[in-house]
Amino acid sequence: MADNETIKIKIIRTEDQRKAKREFGRARAKTRINIGDSFQRWRELRGLKGFKSHPEFARFLLDRYPSRPATMHR
Repeated sequence: MADNETIKIKIIRTEDQRKAKREFGRARAKTRINIGDSFQRWRELRGLKGFKSHPEFARFLLDRYPSRPATMHR
């Protein structure tokens, strides 16, 4: 076996563990958003600003967004 090869071990879960994992996945899915083609740009900017996590970067951007109503433009 080469040095860079890894061995994958299949984890056998009980029915309760599988159910808990599914519930966790459903709860996590509720916090996701789809930014489509902008995701690559998001990742690049997040890296340039030095943020390690998506939530941390999102908070940073939202905190800088003006709180007063503004004209939206595209």
